[in-house]
Order: sequence, then structure tokens, then C-alpha cells
Amino acid sequence: MVNNNPSKVILTDEDKAISQAIQNVFGQNSKHVLYFSDCKAHLERMDKVKEKWAPCFNRDIFLADMTSTQRGESMNSFMKNYMNATNSLLDFLKAFESALE
Repeated sequence: MVNNNPSKVILTDEDKAISQAIQNVFGQNSKHVLYFSDCKAHLERMDKVKEKWAPCFNRDIFLADMTSTQRGESMNSFMKNYMNATNSLLDFLKAFESALE
């Protein structure tokens, strides 16, 4: 509790006794986030490359608020104007070459 306000989020490992104690003290409305110890290695790997996925670490690069998903969807939409699913490989390559020009 801070200034008599209950915590909104509690981070713990997966322990039934702690989960029950949190529920007893803070009630059903508290957020109880489990921190699984087997996720630690994954989180450490993600932390090492956070500049590649977390926008807050790339504020010095102008991206016009574009995300990787937007770039992919934009390219998909663009390419659909040049080809369709029934194209042969040769037609696909010709359309792709035309799109690049």
C-alpha cells in the first residue's frame, strides 16, 4: 500500500499460498501477475535486443509512427495491385519486376 491505496499490480512467482494471501488481503479486484521463473531466460534475451522491438529505445530515429506490421500490410496491399493467387511463377516474377520499377 502506498498512501493507504492498495497496490494495483503484484508481481510474484507461481505459488498458491502467495496467490491466496494476495486475494485475502487485496480482494478479487487486484491484478496478480505471475512471474514464471522459466520465462526468465526468454525475457533476458528480449532485453538484449530491446532496441529492435521497443519503440521507446528508438526515439532518435524518424519512422513517422510506422510499425513493422504497417510496413508489411502496405507492401501486401501494393503487391495485390500487380498479381493474384492464380498467377504462374513467371507471371509473378514479371509482376514483381514491374512493381519494383
